[in-house]
Amino acid sequence: MEMKKYLDIERLKDKYAGGFQIGELIVITEKIDGANASIRLGEDGKLEAYSRRTKLDKSNTLRGFYNFVQDFSEEFIEKFKKYCGNNYIIFGEWLIPHTVKYPEYKYNNFYVFDIYDTETEKYLPWKDTRNIAQILYLKTVPEFYNSVFKGWEDIYKLVGKTEMEAEPCGEGIVIKSQDRLNEASDGRHPSYVKIVSEKFSEVHNSKPQKSIDFNKLAEKQAIEDLTRTIVTERRVEKLIQKFIEDGLIPEDWDEKDLKIIAKNLPNACYHDCVKEEPEVVDEINKKDNFGKLCAKISMTHVRSLIK
Repeated sequence: MEMKKYLDIERLKDKYAGGFQIGELIVITEKIDGANASIRLGEDGKLEAYSRRTKLDKSNTLRGFYNFVQDFSEEFIEKFKKYCGNNYIIFGEWLIPHTVKYPEYKYNNFYVFDIYDTETEKYLPWKDTRNIAQILYLKTVPEFYNSVFKGWEDIYKLVGKTEMEAEPCGEGIVIKSQDRLNEASDGRHPSYVKIVSEKFSEVHNSKPQKSIDFNKLAEKQAIEDLTRTIVTERRVEKLIQKFIEDGLIPEDWDEKDLKIIAKNLPNACYHDCVKEEPEVVDEINKKDNFGKLCAKISMTHVRSLIK
């Protein structure tokens, strides 16, 4: 059975911060300083254990994780078969001593943070991941926030917080967009980012993470808000209707038509705005690139229309 490596989560940078939009649903969880591990059901009906890079066995246990998985009861395995089958991979942190110190009773436990569906090739929404973990009586990483994105300043206040009783502080936080959970990153708008605590960086002897420039971010947000006044959902709907009339997409278009929409919509929306709102476009171009903003926002509206 082919192994699935967990995704790499980027540290938050200025260029990523603008990818999170006011109002989109996000989940923030505590980042735990352990070992990345996963569980899945093998083709023979037995549970398999993995580290980040390899399948585990008796000679390579990831400091006991293989044994932890092999000790699950038959009742657990039957539940796993029922709710996960062969296509769900449960990812989590196997908590063993690293840099951050935790109480002894926290160690040698598995804390779930994601479930991947190999059939759809998508990660499950956090609510489904949490529900399945609860059914299986598996622990999950602590959840700090589960609501709409309101800005970065409040999020930064959560960095260093810990419900795992970590010392000297929590390692950091992971922020996941639930609205863009499985969207491919274009290098500027990842759906997952992490912020590492400065205290953790000091203890770990690593370079501290650069703080976000909130003034710069506020200026960027203002330009994006101005762009949204002309790149509206109504304008996008009008252009989509034109694509239908021109035979580019069917009347009952859906996700399978996103590729052809993405190829045509940004350019069509750009020229429509230049024709109808030239002054606003000029104002935006003085401080940013209207074309890029138009492309991003117009496709956001398309995904909202699908939902």
